[in-house]
Amino acid sequence: MNTVVDFLDRRTEDFVNYWISTYYVYSEEYALRRHVEGFLDAQHRETTFLFRKALQYFGKNEGVPHLEEIGQDRHDMQTPFDDAYTNLSTFFTALMEF
Repeated sequence: MNTVVDFLDRRTEDFVNYWISTYYVYSEEYALRRHVEGFLDAQHRETTFLFRKALQYFGKNEGVPHLEEIGQDRHDMQTPFDDAYTNLSTFFTALMEF
């Protein structure tokens, strides 16, 4: 499993770009905010940061920090719950495809 984690760690930027271009740009969250200057860049940075954190915690039987704050942020942004859930689901789908 370390080989997979190492691969993903080295290719995090490529993976995040893949998920955003293949799935995220079709989400309600993106549609609502696509005209906000810098939003997509901020989303890319946030996703990259969280994914790298998740890789660091992989196999440690601990929760990944910051996830609760991200959920609260999505709530504050009024992202529909089903869209937030779909984004998470497509993230894992993209991960398997990647």
